Amino acid sequence: MFALMVLLQTSIISDIFVPLFLQRLHGIGPLVAGYIVALLAVGWSASSMITATWNERRARRLIAAGPLMLLAGAVGLALLVGRENPGSDVLFLVPIGVSLLLMGAGIGSAWTHLTPRVLQAAPAGEHDVTSAALSTLQLFATGTGAAVAGLVVNLGGLGLPGSPVAAASWLYGLWVILPALAIPLAWRVVRREAGAPAPAPAE
Repeated sequence: MFALMVLLQTSIISDIFVPLFLQRLHGIGPLVAGYIVALLAVGWSASSMITATWNERRARRLIAAGPLMLLAGAVGLALLVGRENPGSDVLFLVPIGVSLLLMGAGIGSAWTHLTPRVLQAAPAGEHDVTSAALSTLQLFATGTGAAVAGLVVNLGGLGLPGSPVAAASWLYGLWVILPALAIPLAWRVVRREAGAPAPAPAE
């Protein structure tokens, strides 16, 4: 489950460059670009609150569906963010916002139900260590993802004169791989739980 959570967290890190590309390629002001990328956080928070009380069967479905939603959002960003839009067409921004919202909903709904499962699977007496490990894991995935994303866009030519189209295409094209890798891991978690025997009733 740790590997799945690392992939989920790293999958959303490419959003840190969305405001830059919206300004450079789409002529959007920094304030509006910031609001658009904030849709990812809105999707995460809303999905977490809505699905937090869902039963185990529906929770397993969310764990399986989370990487699929992330993949759909990542594909949307790969197709749209790297395209030049000098006319600042506002309608062009709608699918970008939907992609970010979808990515937020994907990680929010899955993360909400993965966290308690990790804690439940911890050996007796190691719940505090496991809880700390979750925070460390999230920070590690965020830091590593941001560093790799920065490396990709710089190798893609972001710092060179001219359009950053190539940098955006490289970044969002490669980042589609991460949620795709998370899909089989999520299905493995779901299959393992579905095949596990039900706990014996207390006497």
